[in-house]
Order: sequence, then C-alpha cells, then structure tokens
Amino acid sequence: MEGITRFKFHPQTDALTSQEHAVSQETIQGHDRKAVKGPALVKDRARVTAQRGSVVTVQDDATVWANPGATVNAFGRSTVHAHRDATVNAQGESTVMVYRHSHVTVGARATAMFKEDDTQLHAAEGAVVHLPDGAVVAVTGDTDLTLKNGMLTVDGGSVRVVKPGEGMTMIRTVSPSPGHHAAFPVYNKEVQRPNLPFGKSVPYLSKKNAYPPASLNCVATFPAPAGAPEIDIACRHLSAQYLYDCLHDEAGKVDLNPFESVEQIAQHVSENGTEADYKTMRRDAQEAHLIKTDHLGKLLIDQFEKIEGESPSGAGVRGLLVESIEHTMAIRLRVKPHPQDANKKIYVVTFYDSNMTDATVRCEVDDLSKLNGQTLRQYIDGDGQHDSYYSSYFRNDEDCALVYVCSPQATQQPPLQTSQGRALTSRCEGLSPAVMWQLLDGNFSVDLAGLSEDFAKLDVETQITLLAAKGPDDTPGLFMALQEGHTETIRAYGELLKQLSEQARVQYLAMLLEEKDASGTPGLFMALQRGHAEAIRAYRELLEQLPEKDRVQYLAALLEAKDADGTPGLFMALQRGHAEAIRAYRELLEQLPEKDRVQYLAALLEAKDADGTPGLYMALQEGHAEAIRAYGELLKQLSEQVRVQYLATLLEAKDLDGTPGLYMALQEGHAEAIGAYEELLKQLPKEARIQSLVTLLEAKAADGTPGLYVALLDGHVEAIHAYGELLKQLPEGDRVQFLPMLFEAKKANGTPGLFMALQEGHTEAIRAYGELLKQLPEEARVQYLATLLEAKNADGTPGLFMALQDGHAEAIRSYGELLEQLPKEARDQFLVTLLEAKDLDGTPGLFMALQDGHAEAIRSYGELLEQLPKEARDQFLVTLLEAKDLDGTPGLLIALEEGHAEAIGAYGELLKQLPEQARDQYLVTLLEAKDANGKPGLYVALENGHAEAIRAYAKLLKQLPVEAQAPFLVALVEVKDATGMTGLQVASLEGHVEAIQAYSGITQGIT
Repeated sequence: MEGITRFKFHPQTDALTSQEHAVSQETIQGHDRKAVKGPALVKDRARVTAQRGSVVTVQDDATVWANPGATVNAFGRSTVHAHRDATVNAQGESTVMVYRHSHVTVGARATAMFKEDDTQLHAAEGAVVHLPDGAVVAVTGDTDLTLKNGMLTVDGGSVRVVKPGEGMTMIRTVSPSPGHHAAFPVYNKEVQRPNLPFGKSVPYLSKKNAYPPASLNCVATFPAPAGAPEIDIACRHLSAQYLYDCLHDEAGKVDLNPFESVEQIAQHVSENGTEADYKTMRRDAQEAHLIKTDHLGKLLIDQFEKIEGESPSGAGVRGLLVESIEHTMAIRLRVKPHPQDANKKIYVVTFYDSNMTDATVRCEVDDLSKLNGQTLRQYIDGDGQHDSYYSSYFRNDEDCALVYVCSPQATQQPPLQTSQGRALTSRCEGLSPAVMWQLLDGNFSVDLAGLSEDFAKLDVETQITLLAAKGPDDTPGLFMALQEGHTETIRAYGELLKQLSEQARVQYLAMLLEEKDASGTPGLFMALQRGHAEAIRAYRELLEQLPEKDRVQYLAALLEAKDADGTPGLFMALQRGHAEAIRAYRELLEQLPEKDRVQYLAALLEAKDADGTPGLYMALQEGHAEAIRAYGELLKQLSEQVRVQYLATLLEAKDLDGTPGLYMALQEGHAEAIGAYEELLKQLPKEARIQSLVTLLEAKAADGTPGLYVALLDGHVEAIHAYGELLKQLPEGDRVQFLPMLFEAKKANGTPGLFMALQEGHTEAIRAYGELLKQLPEEARVQYLATLLEAKNADGTPGLFMALQDGHAEAIRSYGELLEQLPKEARDQFLVTLLEAKDLDGTPGLFMALQDGHAEAIRSYGELLEQLPKEARDQFLVTLLEAKDLDGTPGLLIALEEGHAEAIGAYGELLKQLPEQARDQYLVTLLEAKDANGKPGLYVALENGHAEAIRAYAKLLKQLPVEAQAPFLVALVEVKDATGMTGLQVASLEGHVEAIQAYSGITQGIT
C-alpha cells in the first residue's frame, strides 16, 4: 500500500488554544470564500480557501477548501474539502471531503467522505467513513483505508461492504486479529468506548460479565454414566437452552452466567437443551420462515409488528431459532416502553451465537424502519474483519437461513402441520441446493411438493443439482430426510424424481438414491439405525423408480446400506430393537428378483458389523424380542436351497470370538428374546435339524461355557424356562442322547450350572432347572439323573455342600424337589451319597452348616433326610448326622465351640429322625460330640463361655432316656484337659459366669 502521512492529532485543549493565540494569525469569521495564505483561525460559518503554505484551524460550522500544500486542523462541526496534496487532520464532529492524493487523518467522532476513486486516509477508532456509492463504514480501531477501482481495502486486505441502505459496515484493523468479538463495539460497565460515533442501532456486543466472551461450543458434554459415550453440547443445544430460558422468563431475559464454564453448561443445558428439547422446539414452532440472510431486517420488523399486535400494551417477547445447514443460532425479540416518549416503543434484538457462548450481540432501535436492511451477517460478523464466522456457517454461496418462531408451550398438533403435511410460513424466492436441503431436513413436504410444476421446466443438469441438495459438507438433503424420518417429505421428493426424463433416470437415479453423507454413510443406514419404519417404506417407493434392467445392479448395494466402517443398517436396527423398521426393510428386500435372492439375500441377512458380529447376536444380547421376530420374517424369504446351506450359521449368530447370541440372551436373562429365537429355530430344514439344533442349543461361548450354565449362575429363572421350550424341539428319539449333555451345562473346567445355582442360592433357578429335568426320558433318568444332581465342580465338591456351607436354606429345599425326581432304584443307590455332600477333603456339608451357624439351612437339610428310604435310614443316618470332618471332629462340637445356639437347636430336630431301635445306642455318641483327642463339645462351650449354646445343648440332652442323662452329664463334666482341668474349672478361671449358670440349669433339670 502506498504510504500515508499519519498525524498524531490531539483534541483541542487550553494549552493548544493559547499556543495558537501566541502565533500571529488571521481570524476569519462570516466571510464568503476568502483565500488565506498564512496562519488563520476560521470560525462562525466562515468559508475559506486555504492556499499553499497556509496553516488553518477551523472551528464551529465553518468550511475550508484545502488546496495543494495547505494544512488544515478541523474541530467542532466544521467541514474541510481535502484536494490533491492537501493535509487535513479532522477531529471532534468535523467532516472532511476526501479527494485523490490528499493526506487525511480522521479522528474519533469525525466523518470522512470519499468523493472519488483512488483515495486514501488514516482513520482512528470511532471515525465514520462514507463511500461514493453511499455505503457507510464505522471504524472501531486505528486503520488505513484505501478506495481503488471501487474496492475498499483495510490495511491492505479487501473488505466486503454492506450495500447502501442495508446497514453499516464496521471496520477494525485486520492484522493482527484480536479475536472475533473485536468485530463488535462494546457497551459494558467494565469495557467502555464512550466516543463511539453511532448509537445502539448498530449491532454491538452486550456483555455484563467477563470480556472477551468465551467460545465453548462443542467443548462441554452432556452428563453420562461411566463408560457411556460422551455427547458434545453443540450449537443446537446451547441455542435451544437459550431460547427456553428466554421464553420462560416474563420479561424474556436470559441469565448468561450458566453459559460461562464447561461445568455450568453441562449442568444447565442438560435440563432443557437436550437433543429431544431441540427437536421439540422445531416441531412445535409457531412459524417457520426460509429467508435470505440479507433480508433478516424485514423478518425482524414483521415479528416486532406481530408482538405489538398480540398485546394491548404492545410489549412482549419472541424467540427465534435461526439455522444454516451447519449451524444453529437464536434471536430474542423484545418490545418495551420508550423511557421518554409514551407514544413510542423500544425494539430490542438480542442475537445469540454459541461461538460467543456467554455473550450476546444486541441492537436497540426506537423506529422499526431502522432495522430495514439489516443482515444476518452483521449480527454474526460485525465489521466483517475478524475471523469471519459467517463464511463458515454459510458456505458455497448458501444465502438462506431457516428461522423458527418458537413457543414456550408444547402443542398437541404442531402449528406447522397441515392436512397435506408440514408447511413453511413463508419462503424466499428462488431455488438452490441450500433451499432444497432445508426443505428436506426441515420436513417441509408441502413446500417440496409445490415445486413439482416449476421443477419440470428446468434443464436436467439443474434438476440433478437440486435433487442432490448437497450441503456444504456434501451431505445430501435426502440423507437428512431419511435420518430424521421425514416420510411425507421423502414421498414429495419421489414426485420430483418422476419429473426426470427416462434417460436422466437411468443415468442419475441410483446415484441420487445412494444419498451418502461426507463419511460415506447412506441415509437408509440412518433410517434403520433410528427406527424410521415409515421413512424406509417411503424410500422403497423411490427404489421402485429404478429402471427394471438396472435394478439388480444397484439394488443389492443400496440395500446393504453400510456406514463408513462397513456396518450395515440392518445390524443397527437389530442392535437397537427397531422391529417395525426391520419389517419395513423386509419390504425393500422383496424388490430383489427371485433369481437373485440366492446370490444376495444370505449376505444381507448376516448383517455383520465391522468386527464380524451379526445383528441377530446383538438383538439376542440386548433382549429385543420383537426385533428377533421381525428378523424371522426376513429369514422366510430365503429359498429352500439357501435355508439348508446358510440358516444354521445365521441362527448361530456368533461374535468375533465365536460366542453365539443365544448364549448372551441366557447370560442376560432375556426370556422373551429366547422365546422369539425359538420361532427362528422352527425354520431349520428337517434334513439339517438334528445336526444343527444340538449345537445351537448348547450355545457355547468361546471358552466352551454353555448358555444354560450362565443362566443358572446368574439365576435367570424365566430365561431357563424359555430355554426349556427350545429343548422341546428335539425329536423324542434324540432326547436320550442329547438332553443329559445339555443339562450338565458344564463350564470348560467341568463345573456344572446346577453347582453354581446352589452355591449362589438361586432357589427359583434350581426349581426351573427341575422343570428341565422332567424332560428326561425315563431310561435316561435312571442312568443320568443322579450324576446331574451331584452337580460336582472341578474339585469334586457337590453343589449341596456349597448351599449348606453358605446357608442357602431355600435353595436346599428346592434341591430336595429335584431329589424327588430320582427313580426308586436310583434313590436306593445314590441318595445317601448325594446327602453326604462331601467336599474333596471328605468334609460333609452338614459340618459346614454347623460350623457357620446356618440354622435354617440345617432345618432344610433335615427335610432332605426325610427322603431316605427306611433301609438307608437305619444304615446311614447316624453317619450323616455325625457330620465329621477329615480329622474326625463332629459338626456339633464346632457349633458348641463357636456358640451357634440356634444351629444346635436345629441339629436337635435332625436327631429326632434317628430310628427308634437304634436311638439310645447312637444318641450318646452323637451328643458327646468329641474331637480326635476325646474332648467333648460341652467342654469347649464352657471353655469359651457360650451360655446360650449350653442352654441349647441342654435341650438336646432331654432326648436321652431319663436314667441315662445324669451319668452322661457327669462323664462329660469330669473330662479334663492336658493340664488336668475340667471344663467347669476353665470356665470359672476365665470368669464365664453365665456359662456356669447355664450349666447349673442343666443339672437342676436332671435327676
């Protein structure tokens, strides 16, 4: 840029005035066009020509014509004409007319007017510059301006100037950029620019808090559970929350404090700015206007007039949601009384852009005509010289915005919805890809349908460009309609497709129907992922327009509907349980000719994601029963040949590790999903049925763990019942061979599922397992049932041992119901072994129950003992009741040692089952409860001071014959330890007074 002579121009002060008077100068006032050649003071409307070498100070309303070589200092409301080689310094409210090759500096509040091309000046912050065509430029930072060839440059960079009559362009130094916010003048208690030459009718930054504004768009995220994906709080969420706050405040005021930090935004926006809130706000809008961005002012005037018409006082508030293809903003409109004139109103526009997250741009006028000509660009970019946001919001010649007039109230019938579909309130003239995109995205089917007649008159190239309706990132409008489920709009789009010639249809239709976004994801994928069934059916109508000879060529690829990662849409529909969308997809598949189904259908129905996991696996894992049934309807389209070849593999539905979907359904307890899966199994061809069915029913994970095992482990009762229904599909002749293996349900280490259910105390799951066992044929029952009921883990420990050890009383009772299924011959042979329930070391379960004081479990065990046949009772009951560990220590001794009084009482109930003929013989041995060293249980109870245990033990002694009680007790009391002390002596020494008293109670009751 050519150099400009810059002057440091100070406001006039007393010192400057006195200096001027110290110089001999001519004072001119009231003369018409007088020429001066030396120093002069011109004032009081005087009109003077300044010749070469003159130095003129001009004040008040005087005017000076500055010829070449003259220097003029302008103050007040004076006017100066700066001709070639003249030097002019304008200050105060003076105005300078700038001609070619002059040297002009314009200070704060002064005005410069470019009179011709090839002119330049230096402008200070607060200056105003007028261009020859009438356009106005406001300067908000020291800057050099040049007008050449009709183009304004600022510090060497070209500037877009708002057209005359459409507003004011604001200029600030381009380089270096202080940030987007610097594009706006600021009215703020903390940041003040008192000498701005314009009022609040120019959009300015309204910020009561910290300056500069924060930019937190897409920085905060919505609160989510641990491990869940993070969702950014984007422009649409912030704008929706801003409007919610506005519409739910009587005065329409919005507190911006909750928008100041990531933490505050996450908390605040999650209340009323969620994706659902945003969509509801758009759906329930009172009006929707598709406008040119340069015509925002007209819309603002219309809305302000509607506010005035709705209220007797004329005051009120409205909220506007403003959207480009890529960005969402908000506007708050407010009408309030004029502070000085009761007949006037103040009209306030507050513009919210999430990229200045905690601030707003504001404009305030007292005359609506002042809004005429305002543009959206002015509110977004201010002077247009700082990190232009507008160009990133509106790309590729996009010049329209969709504006929703929002309501604070939800409505039963959305106001924009008509009997013909959804309609705009108004639409700007002209057709463009951006207009088409907004109509498709906004679901404005009525407006789209209304284009049909004019559309038919367009040339093919224009038609295809409009039908592609691509946004700035190449995302087509049809993609958006499918993603959002805009059924009627898709049908209206189909009517436009019909306007294409046959040749154009052959050439372009498949490309248009691919409708992929920038990542390569098609709209059909999104419709399936989101479950938009009716939109998928509408898309089917579009596919029907494919020429018959090209249908197969394109249809298979379109129906795959794979995203950028290779995941098909059907996978997503199954994973998310969109049953109706799957049924709609079936209707798409029906368009494949019969002869081509063998080639394509099986691959489409696998529906595997990028990792190789099929969709059916996900549906079973997530428990989407209805989606599984819908998938079964898809499978019915398979030919018999394909069914034999592929159906079993499809039904296995294994993930990358080889785990089948049925395993996951059993693990998660999805009973209804398992029931739905049963309907799929029925489709297996007879010739492949047995071979495939057993493998499918095993449902083994990658490590060999069957699904029934995990269902028992986790206690999924209904899932076990549902699994039982699957088992009924095994033919009668194959049950003996396969059911016992399926019922074992063993993990790779040999631990069966029943063991885990007993260990975990899953009572109802054990009963459900009992219902499965009833399916065993009689011959298999004798052979396998006892082994199944042992339910031993890898170490040889039976499940009953674990239930007794852990005190699962109800589980033990349910196990007793299983034992009742044993045939008589198996009962005689195996029941004692089952009831011993010994671990690997030979310790019986009853010992563990007594050791840990599980009284109710001991009572439940007593109910099992009642199932012993008489012969087994006579022979084995005493051994079972001794319940000795590997060292020969009986369980009763341990219960006395630990003080488990209630468990001792429960054990006494078991003793009552001793056969009468052997009762006296064995009762003494059982009640002595001596360890390997001969120390009886009573001794250790006294030693440890367990008074209640001694009292419970006393009740057991009552079962002895009366004549045997005293000798028995004396014998126990006389037992001494290695030091020669009796149990009573030890108790006395340890101070166990209550234990001694409990013992005394025994002796008093014995003769």
